[in-house]
Amino acid sequence: MSAVLLSGNQDKISQLCAQPEKRSLPKAGRLGALLDEADDMLRIDRCLSDSPCQRIGLRRGDRFLTINGEPVTCLADLRELVWNKQPGDTVTLAIQRKRWFRQPQELVYEIELK
Repeated sequence: MSAVLLSGNQDKISQLCAQPEKRSLPKAGRLGALLDEADDMLRIDRCLSDSPCQRIGLRRGDRFLTINGEPVTCLADLRELVWNKQPGDTVTLAIQRKRWFRQPQELVYEIELK
């Protein structure tokens, strides 16, 4: 809050002090997924409809490996890496996907947060 008083009007000073300017954090960017955290792994439980998660084709069980090149093993890691991202920001997500009778597949996506 800032104010410049050209006259010494005490009523204006008390009004400014009593009603400070409202502030809020910017809207956070979202992946649009419900997550499951277990055994030092963070996995997709499900994607919400019309979300970045659904649009790029992430699936239940996909395991987070990195975001923007930084390792992700738990929800706290994810929060730390995207806390300052806003809707429209893009992150690089590397995941590991299990496949039947074959080695897990590593996939990398560029995701625009919603």
